[in-house]
Amino acid sequence: AGFFSQLKNADGKLVPVIFRPFHENNGNWFWWGKGHCTPAEYTALWRFTVSYLRDSLHIHNLLYAYSTDMFETREQYLERYPGDAWVDILGCENYWDFQSGSSISNGITQLNMLVTMATQRKKIAALTECGFNGIPVKNWWTQYLLKSMREDSLARNISYLMVWRNTNRKQYFTPFQGQKSASDFIAFEKDS
Repeated sequence: AGFFSQLKNADGKLVPVIFRPFHENNGNWFWWGKGHCTPAEYTALWRFTVSYLRDSLHIHNLLYAYSTDMFETREQYLERYPGDAWVDILGCENYWDFQSGSSISNGITQLNMLVTMATQRKKIAALTECGFNGIPVKNWWTQYLLKSMREDSLARNISYLMVWRNTNRKQYFTPFQGQKSASDFIAFEKDS
């Protein structure tokens, strides 16, 4: 809360921040995940966090992103959804489906469901975590990721996508100068 309240622009106005707590909640690898807490416990945790930051500490520059791991049905996605009053962005994380031409349609189907649910709730839709470790495909940015979303009338309506971090030259998700997909990444970034 202290950090968020200090994020101000040159005019002293608070900078909006997308806050994505307790992500991948439908997986078993985090303590807040499906294997470690019930949907009711997860919902209570989410609502407490938002209420504490917003109502008790008066932090009002956060956009709350609800973000699951990959999902197959609307019901699976919404199983732990804390409610429209507690969420600003509907997101999901999907690395695997956008790494191979044969599974991209699965990722697009997932984004279609996400955009539909977000539109119905008057929320923002986003691919909140994706990427390809080491980006071994030279044209992955424009021909796998961008092209597949652009060609779909629903998937193209996501507000943003976020790739994971660069740890070092062996584990990275954004190319560096000289990396085989660097020029394709620049073309991706410049695409309207």
